[in-house]
Amino acid sequence: MHGFLEDRIAHVTQALAQAAHGVEHHALCGWDFQLVNGKPFSVKGRLIGEWLTFWSPLDLAAEIAEERKAVWRCAELNAHLPGAAKLAVCPEDGRVVLCADIAVPDDAHVADRVAGGCRDLEEAWSCLAGDPIGCDDPRDMEGRGLDANPTTDFSLEPGTANRVLELASQLGWTTRNNDDRAVVDLAPDEAFYQAAAAELDGRVRLLTEVGPTESHPAASRPAVGWLLLTMSGFLRGVRGAISFRKDREYARLEAVLPPRPSTFDVDHALNALSVACNTVGHELRVLAHPHVARAYLIHTRSGG
Repeated sequence: MHGFLEDRIAHVTQALAQAAHGVEHHALCGWDFQLVNGKPFSVKGRLIGEWLTFWSPLDLAAEIAEERKAVWRCAELNAHLPGAAKLAVCPEDGRVVLCADIAVPDDAHVADRVAGGCRDLEEAWSCLAGDPIGCDDPRDMEGRGLDANPTTDFSLEPGTANRVLELASQLGWTTRNNDDRAVVDLAPDEAFYQAAAAELDGRVRLLTEVGPTESHPAASRPAVGWLLLTMSGFLRGVRGAISFRKDREYARLEAVLPPRPSTFDVDHALNALSVACNTVGHELRVLAHPHVARAYLIHTRSGG
């Protein structure tokens, strides 16, 4: 096992040397390096098991929860970020970070996946322009490198859809086609959810609309945004977002699959989405009550 870990660390270090600048490897399977898109920014990396996580701190602290627009805006922007990039609450210190989770279950695709994760962060950093709360309207994204139309496109090339559905079916998941959408039945405990397979930015995403949010009062929205960002930091490969479809606003959970998804990638994504739906689905309904939402923010910010 020790030799296996050393080999994996060596592969990641070599891949980072090709994709990043100033790479420094340190103890506990960690790295510091810089990425560049317009100007350099610092990134940290850590390998835990079969997952490599990159993250870059933003100029936003845990007190962001006090800003009604800020935390909600971060959740809105998550619906637009490229590839595996996401805004999330760091579980260790409660800060909002720009991060990406990269699955490396074997050495075969480490170089490609590390390079892809670095590109996702560079593009996301450029899109955010260092100010994730600078856009007053989530649909006013032009000029910032973000998609001006937040409506989800569920179109998917048949070959790609078949590949994802085939892998899911082989793993025992129930798959079907609903209204020209390729979907997979998830396995949460309390309600029924489906993940739709959609191709966006050349990647297959598994998306689940957990519930509408337009009826949540203003006092509840910071808590809903914080819930989605916290889930994004807690579950590897899952991104929580606020999105629009058919002029309705939804809390959305999604997992972005790599260009050549394996059974590991598909199974993890579906299991992680199932776990996320359990938590977010229940708390989304409860947080519609402003007094509960305020108590939630106080509880989570105090480390409870």
